[in-house]
Amino acid sequence: MVFLGKVVFTNHDPSVGVMQGQDTLVRFEVEEIFKGLKAGTRYAWVDPGSFSCYFVYAVGERWLVFRAI
Repeated sequence: MVFLGKVVFTNHDPSVGVMQGQDTLVRFEVEEIFKGLKAGTRYAWVDPGSFSCYFVYAVGERWLVFRAI
């Protein structure tokens, strides 16, 4: 999937740093779909990874998001 979106929610816990649990999620408001999402999709949940692959997203940031399926 590939889309352009804005972060509207994250449950990242800053006190834990990059050692987040399995339940950390980021919600994006989808602005434009390029591949892999149904037309009309308005929101998408993303797992930001964990440990060395973890990334901290901030509410309000815009990202080009892609994921190999």
